[in-house]
Amino acid sequence: MAISIHSGVLWAYIESIRRTYLIGVLPVTIYSTLKTGWSGCLGGITFRGDEGLWDASSAHAWKRVMKGVNEKAIGFIPIFSHRMGDVLPNRKPADVDDFTCTLLAASFGRERLEGWRAL
Repeated sequence: MAISIHSGVLWAYIESIRRTYLIGVLPVTIYSTLKTGWSGCLGGITFRGDEGLWDASSAHAWKRVMKGVNEKAIGFIPIFSHRMGDVLPNRKPADVDDFTCTLLAASFGRERLEGWRAL
């Protein structure tokens, strides 16, 4: 008997692993930066920060969000954790999820994030 996993469930599982890794290394990089003024790269990872993907309530709703994101000019451009600064000039605040905004705030500070949101 074959087991079928909906692509949204599989995506959520894989994306959860990526996000768990990012949350794990974030305190280390923040501590190192505060203590020494810089932080070495603990390994970059790509993740999807598009708004709405985690909010889908069903497989059909997830596919609809996927279709909408793919129809936008930016599509599913991966966000590179070691290049978070690329998000600010290339994405609109409404296009990214809360997780991405949290990483941006940790990386650049609340003031810069609020300035980006005000554009």
